[in-house]
Amino acid sequence: MNNFNNILSKIQNIEIAEYFLKPKYILNSKLKSSNHKKGFLLKINFKETGEGFSDCFSWQELGDLSLNDQILNLKNKVYNNHLKKSISFSYIDSLYRSKKQNIFSGLFIPKNHFTCTDVHLLARHFIEQLKEQGFLKIKIKCGLNLRNEAQIIKNISPVLNKLNMKLRLDFNNSCDFEKIYCFLNEIQASLNLIDFLEDPVLFSEKEWHHIKTNFPNINLALDRIEFDQIKNNFINSSSFDYLILKPAIQFFSDNNFDHNMSKQILFTSYMDHPLGQLSALYESSLFYSKNKQNINECGLLTHTLYENNCYSETFSVIDTKLIPSNEGYGFGFDKLLSKEHWRRLV
Repeated sequence: MNNFNNILSKIQNIEIAEYFLKPKYILNSKLKSSNHKKGFLLKINFKETGEGFSDCFSWQELGDLSLNDQILNLKNKVYNNHLKKSISFSYIDSLYRSKKQNIFSGLFIPKNHFTCTDVHLLARHFIEQLKEQGFLKIKIKCGLNLRNEAQIIKNISPVLNKLNMKLRLDFNNSCDFEKIYCFLNEIQASLNLIDFLEDPVLFSEKEWHHIKTNFPNINLALDRIEFDQIKNNFINSSSFDYLILKPAIQFFSDNNFDHNMSKQILFTSYMDHPLGQLSALYESSLFYSKNKQNINECGLLTHTLYENNCYSETFSVIDTKLIPSNEGYGFGFDKLLSKEHWRRLV
């Protein structure tokens, strides 16, 4: 927190540029349509280091403030963790830009799973193509139609077994225990293909232990925890096996983790602007560079969930890794950011 206060003291002015992303499909079980998703980019001028850029993208369906409220809070200097992370990334970006360095030069790049928001894409030929591209795991956004999703999982199980690929199933807390129990019983013969269930029901240690007692071979993954609010040793709870980190909204450090813990750690973007993706890539790269024993497939390839834009078109994907353009300083995108319609906020 002291470091963040130090960053705040360096701010000279803030500008924003609003944007829209067009989803190709419904993105999760909390949404009813594939309407445009709105966010805003920040351009912050800092004393000594100059301009730095970052992203802010809200998911009201998952409990975030609206973009309008975030903009109002930013203007009024009311900072939640979401805004604090955006401002912090802007400052990091400014540090590298002031030195005329690209932030990803020589940095470790993790592999990723494939994120699927429409299970109907998962035909045999499509899965075989994913394997050829290097993907070993497919993350499915579940909860829109459990019966249909269970049937598709059963249908594709033979090809997954043959190709030695696994599924990660993300429910966004859309179910209760009874629904999850029925779903897992329905796909009982395919449970060996499940890498983990992410947020199957709203987290409680008792409820999650109940799932693990009934299905002892199933791994559970926990998302969106607030590290400044968790109790001592919670990180070692036996009620979950994977911890999913979202750099866009979470503050965490090596001090949050016991390096001998059995938890698997992986990072995902916030399904946000490509600039937000690169912020998540940056923090995952730093973490895995210090914690090589914990390297895992991440979920950073979320630009493919949206129609292409001039930012995402600069990305390459090689062996499931998100490869940023090496042009520009900091997080990059110099020419594109210079063309945005910025308006002064602070």
